[in-house]
Formats: sequence, C-alpha cells, structure tokens
Amino acid sequence: MTEDMLVRKQHRYMSLRHCTARERYANLDQELPHAWRQIPQHLIAAYLDITPQYLSRLRNEA
Repeated sequence: MTEDMLVRKQHRYMSLRHCTARERYANLDQELPHAWRQIPQHLIAAYLDITPQYLSRLRNEA
C-alpha cells in the first residue's frame, strides 16, 4: 500500500514538472468519472496548479 502511494505521488510530481496545464487537465478528464466536474473550480485549479481563470478557459475549449 505504501509503495502504491509512493508511485502515485511520483507520477503526480512528474506530471506537474513535465506536462502542460492542458495535458494535466486532459489526463484528469480521462482518469476521473464525469461527476468530478461538480467539485468546486478553485479546488480543481489548485490540484492542477493553475489559476481558476485558466481552468475556466480550458473547460470552455473542451
């Protein structure tokens, strides 16, 4: 269980370092069910390490 959490944390760290915000948003959209869109926008933006305004722009493009 600890190893699984370490792998997830490493994957998230590498994603933040190497992927663009658009790629991180697309990955989140693919990995989670449609219901994740009900989460408040500022929390999703914080998780993706982007501003809520930019998240709004990404959502409108998709």
